[in-house]
Amino acid sequence: MHSVTIRDISFQVNDARPGFWRQAENGNWEKPTYDILDACVDEDTVCLDFGAWVGPTVLYEAHRARKVIAFEPDPAAADELEANLALNPQIRDKVTVLRKAVWTQSGSRKMAAKTAPGDSMSSFVHKDASVTFDVDCISVEEIAAMIGPNDKLFIKMDIEGAEYDVAPMLAPLLQRERVDCFVSFHPRFAAGGHPRFHKTFAMTRRVFKTFPGFALTRVGRKSLLPAGDVRLLAKLGLWLFEAKRGFLFSKGRAPLR
Repeated sequence: MHSVTIRDISFQVNDARPGFWRQAENGNWEKPTYDILDACVDEDTVCLDFGAWVGPTVLYEAHRARKVIAFEPDPAAADELEANLALNPQIRDKVTVLRKAVWTQSGSRKMAAKTAPGDSMSSFVHKDASVTFDVDCISVEEIAAMIGPNDKLFIKMDIEGAEYDVAPMLAPLLQRERVDCFVSFHPRFAAGGHPRFHKTFAMTRRVFKTFPGFALTRVGRKSLLPAGDVRLLAKLGLWLFEAKRGFLFSKGRAPLR
């Protein structure tokens, strides 16, 4: 066990990934993700973490939010997430871990790991993977029934290519005054490699049409960026565009800078 401090928040983790946690502490792992969490998550927020992995966002969210529901179907990652939460009794009661994949419908489905269980890249879209396992799925409608209709909501979606199917189903969660949804895009996974643009342009358009009127913030590798070009393409109906990293869709706030 050792202590990790990311910005002004400290928590305990097990010793399984010391190199990764050093990266997170040093600001070398997804710095813009923590910029988003700082801006969007406060003591009134309910967080839905789709693709929680071993907890780098969940542990941070739990120190800021009212409640966190973490979804992680990969059994190896879920075990490590639970172990990390057990080391932090001050926040453990604020977090509910569901060992389920968020999908378009409930039931059972086969998931594959890119390299090994718990590698952070487990997905429904990997082809010909040597490591597969069956997981339980939960629908967006079922998730919507777990939270209040007026809750201020933050959704983090990092589900390794399945976002193109799941994001268009989010309507039951978006009918509220305040909601932020951070979607990480994985076009290479979803389209099965190159060439892909004839597939991903339409897939991207379908996701963006789920968020009419939402403010857009482009999430770069090291910073948050304006998204005026995307808004212009959408207005003109010219969807020659592929989201390569992430976008924050916000209702009830201006784009982040």
